[in-house]
Amino acid sequence: MEASGENERRRTPRFRLALPVNVHVAWRNAPVTVHLIDIGRDGARFHSPTGPLRLDQEAAFGFVIAGQHVCVANGRVVRLGEGGEFVLSVERANDAFHGFLVSLAA
Repeated sequence: MEASGENERRRTPRFRLALPVNVHVAWRNAPVTVHLIDIGRDGARFHSPTGPLRLDQEAAFGFVIAGQHVCVANGRVVRLGEGGEFVLSVERANDAFHGFLVSLAA
């Protein structure tokens, strides 16, 4: 898997994905299913067909990888883009999340 070449100001590499994930936010009663576009140690970019989340909103997301390992991360929405895109700055993540990123880099 190749690291994303766009926006080289990123501190860590991002890896392109096309993965549906659930995002949980405090002001919604149910999780929102969005598309994870790219992911890295410090952040992730998503597309939401129902529109973006709120800027500075705390959010958490997760997904299951091979071997039934559950990757979970949470942080804050730091950027809103056109067409329902948003960027979440990852503040905390579990070991499975970090292991998944290592496997993408290999």
